[in-house]
Amino acid sequence: MSATSIGGAIRQVIVNANLTGITTSVYRDTAPPEKSFPYITFFDEISNTVTMMGDGNVIARKRMVQVSLWQARASEDINLIDSLYAVLEKANLDANKNIFRCRVSSIERIANLTDNIIHHAITLTVTQGV
Repeated sequence: MSATSIGGAIRQVIVNANLTGITTSVYRDTAPPEKSFPYITFFDEISNTVTMMGDGNVIARKRMVQVSLWQARASEDINLIDSLYAVLEKANLDANKNIFRCRVSSIERIANLTDNIIHHAITLTVTQGV
């Protein structure tokens, strides 16, 4: 069964990968305050731009999505971000949309030394037909 949204399809791909320590700890926008590390959040549709043909007809839309891996600094698993990258790069997103491709555009590692949190921010570009 396909997801009804691109965000839902991204969540399903991550959950189906059964990443060590993550399993179903994948949340839209923010995790519950009591949630312990590690977990994943995603922000869907940070931007949505069009790709046009020379005649001005829209042929596709490019949607930017951020997927964030949150870990405690003391127990950071450096292999987890590589596993998440492998799951997301060229993922087959099963959504009720005409999706051409899903590509990882960038990965950033942000260390919050005050709170001892490691945040990996993965930017995805999802291209879908109109």
